[in-house]
Amino acid sequence: MTKYNTRQKDPTLRSGIDGSQDEREYYHQALKWFLYENWSIEEAANLFAGCLPGREMLQPGEINEQLDEKVLEAENRIRRAINNPLKAVSSNKYFAPVEISSVELMAWALAQNVPLPPLLLSAFEAQQTRDRYSTPGVEGVQWVCAEFWENVDYRAPPGQGEIVQALLQRYPELSHDECIMIEHICRHPLTRPEDNG
Repeated sequence: MTKYNTRQKDPTLRSGIDGSQDEREYYHQALKWFLYENWSIEEAANLFAGCLPGREMLQPGEINEQLDEKVLEAENRIRRAINNPLKAVSSNKYFAPVEISSVELMAWALAQNVPLPPLLLSAFEAQQTRDRYSTPGVEGVQWVCAEFWENVDYRAPPGQGEIVQALLQRYPELSHDECIMIEHICRHPLTRPEDNG
C-alpha cells in the first residue's frame, strides 16, 4: 500500500530558476524530491519547467506569467500520459492530489524526449548512481580523502581554499560552510595550520 506523502509546502519556493530563485536551490530541491517515491502532477510539472516543486501559480509579474505557461504545458503533457503509459498512484485521502511514481515519470520523460532542465537530469543521475545509503557530506569526505590526502606530500599539503572550491564544484548541493567542515575533518593532523591557505 502506498502511503500518501504529506510534504509541507514552503511558501518561499515560488520562483523558477530563470527568475529570482538561484540554480543551487533548484538542484537541492530536485535532489530532495528524488528521495520521494511519488510526485504530484503539479510538483512534477514545476520541476519539468525548471521551477521549484512547491511553486504556486498565478503570481504577479511577467516572469511568473512565462513560468506559468511552461508549468501548464508540462502539466498538460503529463496529464495526457496518465493511464497511457503513466499510472496514477491511488491515495488514502479523498481530496489528495494525483501522484505518479517519480522513477516511472522520469523514465517516461526520457523515453518521450521531454525537454528537461539540465539540473533536474543531474539530480536524477546523482540519485540513480547511489547504490547504498549515503549523503553528499559522506561522499564528499570519501572523495576528499581519495583525491587530496592519499599519497600526499605532507611538506606541501593541499590548501583549504583549493579543497573547498573543488568540493563546491563536485557537490553543488553542499554549502560553503559544509565544505569547510569536510575539509577540516579530512585534513591530516600533522599538516600545519599555516599551510591551510
